[in-house]
Amino acid sequence: QARDPSDSQQPNRWHLFCPERLLDQLCRWFCPLRVLVWTAPLLFFFGVLGVIFNFHFVDQDFTQAITTFGVIGRLVFAAFSVNLISQMLRGLVARYYGLQGPSFGFVLIFGLVPRFSVQVIPTRNMTRAARLWLAATSTLGRMVLFGLSILLWLSTRASGSFLSIVGVELAFISLVGLLFVSNPLWRGDGYNFISIWFGIPNLRERSNDSFRALLVRRPKAVRRHARHSFWFGLYGLLSMLFLVFFIGFITIGIATRLEQQYQGAGVALFLFLAVYVLWNHRRQKRARERAKPLVSATTEAVRTSDKPGNTRTAIQLPRTHERLRADVSDAKPVRWRKRILQVVVILAVVGIGMLPYRYDAGGEATILPISKREINAETEGLVEEVYFDGGESLKKGTIVAKLADHRQRKDVSATEAAISAKREEAQVLRTTPSVDALKLAEEQLATARLQLKYSADEAQRMQQLYTKSTVSLKVYEDAKEAMDIDRQTVAEREASLASLKSQVNPSQIEAIESEIVGLNDELVFYKEQLRRTELRMPIDGRITTLNLGNLRNNYLDEGDLFAEVEDATRVRVEISVPEAEIHHVAVGAPVHLKVQAYADRVFVGRVTEIGLVAAEASYGQVVTVASVIDNSDAYLTSGMTGFAKVEGSSMPVFVAFTQALSRFLRIELWSWIP
Repeated sequence: QARDPSDSQQPNRWHLFCPERLLDQLCRWFCPLRVLVWTAPLLFFFGVLGVIFNFHFVDQDFTQAITTFGVIGRLVFAAFSVNLISQMLRGLVARYYGLQGPSFGFVLIFGLVPRFSVQVIPTRNMTRAARLWLAATSTLGRMVLFGLSILLWLSTRASGSFLSIVGVELAFISLVGLLFVSNPLWRGDGYNFISIWFGIPNLRERSNDSFRALLVRRPKAVRRHARHSFWFGLYGLLSMLFLVFFIGFITIGIATRLEQQYQGAGVALFLFLAVYVLWNHRRQKRARERAKPLVSATTEAVRTSDKPGNTRTAIQLPRTHERLRADVSDAKPVRWRKRILQVVVILAVVGIGMLPYRYDAGGEATILPISKREINAETEGLVEEVYFDGGESLKKGTIVAKLADHRQRKDVSATEAAISAKREEAQVLRTTPSVDALKLAEEQLATARLQLKYSADEAQRMQQLYTKSTVSLKVYEDAKEAMDIDRQTVAEREASLASLKSQVNPSQIEAIESEIVGLNDELVFYKEQLRRTELRMPIDGRITTLNLGNLRNNYLDEGDLFAEVEDATRVRVEISVPEAEIHHVAVGAPVHLKVQAYADRVFVGRVTEIGLVAAEASYGQVVTVASVIDNSDAYLTSGMTGFAKVEGSSMPVFVAFTQALSRFLRIELWSWIP
């Protein structure tokens, strides 16, 4: 296979390989699918409806796609998606109609932007249908890509996957490319299609001549034989206006962006690019002029080779599609082997589609601590001691830092001294009089009463004797006097005992005991205040605040944050599962997590709870699913992000991979039906 002789004369084109064998093989496989080309307008219309009914979401995702891809990323993505597919389709159409495609490479648009290109060499006997299909291929391909991209976006947006961003970006690139490719005012496939359809091979040149003729008066003989000169002139005017508008729009946009981002350097860079583009355009023009004689010779060689009896020497033309079909029909064993292979492939695809497949629901995951506490100052004071610097794992109750406690210690000591004094006072009251004094007084009273009894008996006996005149009056009066003295002694002893007992007042003891209770309450308060000067670990965990030593000698008000503590032995994983997949999630289902920091490791847990309320995310509604994962090795830290999958139910492969499409047809498409 020979390359186009003019190919080496194109300064902005690089040859990579000859794609004809690949294109021929693809043509054999996909030729039966050519009838699907008539679905292109339907898919395009379907994509337009999808954008209209979901324009708000398209705008949101398109903004996100701009941030995700960037300028360079968008150029690369466009080259390896829409541009590559459209060029391959163009090559397939060319090979189907027996045209040579000797080179697959890439060209530099304006000498800057790389784009893939399949070179196609036309022949003299090329049919009108072949020329029309070749010109319409890029337009139809972009229409199909636009519709399929919108379908991909609508089907995957609810899942929040990156495919939805890819879909909206692919749709945008396809639509922009379609507007340029199909635009008849631009020298592209739209222009070529109109030129072939109306049989005007030099449409642009005639239009430019007619436009100039409208400005310069021509002789009557020339005007009499000029047909449709006004419409040609109008087309030439619109083409030039579009070209000026396009160049001006691109130039102003690039200049403004470069100036905003790089100021003076951006202006210099813009001028350099402008000079380079102009120089490159002139270089290409000269190269085409130098290649004209060689192209003419090549075209004549092609025409000569098409005549009967001539041998193809200069350019070896490929077999036409009729000859290709004849050759394939003659090779029956090869045809049957391919048919058998096709049947085997189809059966294998169907068999794989019926295999059981476990569908996993998933979403973006955020790592949170299973327990998180704060160490706050429970009283105001100056940070006097800091025993840890942060990051250590400690047990509950461990003292982390200490505030100044001079006032609290003074209050505790003073209260304890007051309680001790009151207790001594109460003890004195309880022991006054002494037990010995009371016992002595009681014994003296008993003695006096006994003496009174004896003296009373004596006085009574003396009275009887006196009555009988046995004793004298003086003896009787002496006995009576002794009895009165003993009675007085008993009264004195009783008064003395009562006086001793009256020295202990129960009300005084109760008052002192009440004061002791109040002082004990104050002591508990002051001890609690003293305890609060010690900042302790509220739970078993790790101090997440670092450089705590820098807080020494800082003054903290009551309630001020000193440090944060997390229980890192286990972590809580919150998974944002799209609402369309939440029916696959059940409590207790296994969870597999991958985080950005450890892409080669899978963390395993189980679903512990499913949120009862859906929340709004950038790509739709999501339901939060929580899981607890063991983190004894301390790989996971709070705030990490990743992606988690929740094991769901089993279903056939075909059903699992068409759920998004099925859901779209049953909900989205149904909503469009009036």
